[in-house]
This record gives sequence, C-alpha cells and structure tokens, in this order.
Amino acid sequence: MQFKRNQNLTILLLLILACISYLPFTYRDTPGERDGFRMVMGIIDSVTSGKPLGSPLLYGRNISFGYYALIDIFRPFFENNFNRIIPISNYLNSLSSIFIVIPIFYLVKRYWGLTTAVLANLLLILIPVWWSTSLYGHPMIPAVLFMFIGLALIAYRSEVKSSNAGLVKLIILDILIISAFSLCLMFRLDAVLMFLLIPGCFLLERYSVTKVISYSSLYIFFAIIIYLAFKSRLPEINIQSDGILEDLIFYHGPDIAIQNLKSGTKAFIQACNPLYIFIFFISLFDLWIKRDSLTVLFIFTTLLVNYIFWLPNYYPARHFIYVSPVLAIGIAILLQSVLKKILSVWRNQKIISIALALVFICIVFVSYRVSYSVPYPYWSTQTEDNKRLAKNLQDLPSRVQRIFVVADSVPVVVEMQLLSSKIRVTPLKTSLLTDTQIKRHQLSKIFKAQPTKTIDLLEVQNEKNTFIFYIQGWKKKRSHQVLQRK
Repeated sequence: MQFKRNQNLTILLLLILACISYLPFTYRDTPGERDGFRMVMGIIDSVTSGKPLGSPLLYGRNISFGYYALIDIFRPFFENNFNRIIPISNYLNSLSSIFIVIPIFYLVKRYWGLTTAVLANLLLILIPVWWSTSLYGHPMIPAVLFMFIGLALIAYRSEVKSSNAGLVKLIILDILIISAFSLCLMFRLDAVLMFLLIPGCFLLERYSVTKVISYSSLYIFFAIIIYLAFKSRLPEINIQSDGILEDLIFYHGPDIAIQNLKSGTKAFIQACNPLYIFIFFISLFDLWIKRDSLTVLFIFTTLLVNYIFWLPNYYPARHFIYVSPVLAIGIAILLQSVLKKILSVWRNQKIISIALALVFICIVFVSYRVSYSVPYPYWSTQTEDNKRLAKNLQDLPSRVQRIFVVADSVPVVVEMQLLSSKIRVTPLKTSLLTDTQIKRHQLSKIFKAQPTKTIDLLEVQNEKNTFIFYIQGWKKKRSHQVLQRK
C-alpha cells in the first residue's frame, strides 16, 4: 500500500512538472506553423459553411478527422468568436503532452523499473521537437497519447491475465486497447509508423512468436477496420484529392530520400537534439553488449522506420515527433544503469543524484544551441504584419476585377476570417504544374497512379471584393503586393 501511495505521488509530481513545462509557454494567439493556419482556416470554414467535417479546406481531413471531431466538440465556445479556436487547439495539445505522463510512466515502469519511468518522462519534456510541438495545436501529439494509452493497456492486460483475471475484464481491456489504437489512427493516420511498438510490447511480455504475431495482427486489424468504418461516414467533399499512393510518390519517393539525405539527417538530429542522438546510440550499444535484443527491437525499429519514412519530407521537423518517446526511453535506460553504478560507490546518494541531475540539465541546455528552435518567435513577429494586411484588404473599395494577392497567403486568409464571419474561402484547382510536380507526375505513371496535384489557389470573397491567393504563399522576405486581375 505504501509503495502504491509513493508511486501515485511520483506520477502527481511528474504531472505537475509537465504542467509547469508546457502550460506557461503554450501559444495563445497564433498557431505554431503554416499547417496549423490551414487547419484553423478549415475549421472556420466548416462553421461558416455549416459543414462539420465537410469543408474542403480542412487540411488533411481524411487522415486527421478524429482531431477535427474533437475540436468540433468545442464549437459552442468558438462559433461566435473564431479567435478562441487557436487557444483551444493549442491547449488541447499541451494537455495531451501532460497526460501522456501516465501511460509512459506505467509502461516503462513495468519493463524497466521506476527510476527509468521517471527519467523517461523528464527526458521527453526536454526533446526539442516534442516540447515545441506541445505548445500549439496539431493532431500528432494526441495520436501519440492514444498510442501509448493502448500500449500501457496491453501491459496492464498482461499483468491482470497473469493474476487469473476474469474473461469479462480481459474482453473489456481488449475493447479499450483497440479503441485507443483506432483513435490514434483517426487523429493522425501516419501514426501507424508507431505500430511496430505493438508487437514490441508483446515481445517484452515474453509471449511466444506465434502469440506476438496473432495478438498484434488482431489489434492492428480491428483498429484499421474501425478507422475505415468511421472514415466511410465522413461527408463527401466535392474536390479532387490524391490517395495514399499518390502522396507517397510525391512526398516519400526513394529518389527524394537520396536527394535529402544530408539535409534530412541534419533536421532529424536537430529535432531530437544531437546530444540525445549520441547518448541513444551509446544506449543501443550497451543493450547489445548485454544481449537485451528485445529492448533494442522495441526502441530502435520505431526510430529507424520514422527516420527513413520522413527523410524525403523532413520539413517541418515536427514530422520526426513519433520517435520522441522511444528516444527518451532509450536514453533513460542507459542513464538509470549508469546512475545505479555511480550511486553504489558513493554513500551520500541524494547529493550525488542532485549534482548529476544538475550537470546533465546544464549539458542538455548547452546542446540546445545546435538543436531545433521553436517557431514561435517567427510567427509572433509576423502576426502583426498579417493582421495589418488582412485589415487593408478588408478595407479596399469595391472593384470589378479579381485581386491577386502576393503574400504569405494562408495566415493572411485566416486573419481575414477572424475579422469577419462573412468571409468565404473556396479552393481552386488549376492545370498548372511546378517543375517538381512535373517530375512526380512522370514517376506516377510508372505506378499507374492518377495524381491530381497542381498549383492550387484560394478564392477569398468578402462583401466588396474577390481575392485570389496562391495557397503555398511566398516567403516573408518578399514584400506584400496586391495586383488587379482583369
């Protein structure tokens, strides 16, 4: 009983530390990246058009519809004030990063002990890309949360099964596990890249290979079936969009991986912190020497698969976020082992522990100088410019011609939507292709795919004028221009 009370206190302290680490820094007035602006644009349009989950502007709707459904729950709070969408979505992400403390703690404690569980949670907070993405709205972190809830439930199921739990309890746990993995996919389909952790979990439970394959396959199969069932119920969107094969060809081709090998690897290392990567591979070597192949498989395969998959499409660095938990766990395992050896030599263990912790934290913060930097300074400096341009466009006198706006388009369009609920935004397909798109279309023919990617535009209408924006926008170094189009 005393041990359980101490364990609950440890979790509570970790939750408090996570709150202190995320909540004071959560963005309040801006999304953290351009994709975030596109999500806000789609959410606003789904309200103004009266099409929940049916707006063609919902960015990545088919791979993140669970996230949009969650945001839609808060519609009564923002339908009369769209400025509330941004803080709601941002704080949901921060809360996801806070609550993930619980499943990670339980999972790591079961396989590697209490000290490792505490260290893993502390290290996760310090991973640059994890901390940064935790401060603004994006479905990737909630997807990771549901993934680790499912893994923790697998560990708990194995624990209660060994204590001869009843069949009903095991069935309920199976339903909860499948539900967690289904929600993981609904929030972000590419979170399937973490699904190698499912058989890894069963291997750590020392299941036979036959049971590992059968149990993992059943959980993954039913999770995908549920995902597809909910996806089939989504409202139709009357706009052409590419399928999974076309997107893989365009963004994840092996030729792009080779081309981006140097820059992608650099982005990966900076996103994770060079010091973390260095210690992680020392940990892998140490585990290999100890012949702990099951732990190596659990932490390394997910990191390797995500690195290879995102190498061609490494920007933004947030794409590498799925490796964060296994990176933290791998380092925590090594630090716990080293700490145990050091403390066995010294008598005053508390002082030594505190000293080592302070030294490590100082080293980590120094290493941040060559790591991924948070995007907030960029967006905070651009917000006023975007607001000013949006106001100027709103105040333009009525003109017969359509007006072509050369700007960082999506953030400006969002600011226009926030100024007036009467703004209407419509995506426009063109027949024009960029040089890159021409090359990818040629490659698509080899796989008999039918890509629809072209140079896309946005048509934005207010009470007086119609504006045309290039959806990808232009860099901020270029001055804003407003051109009349005859």
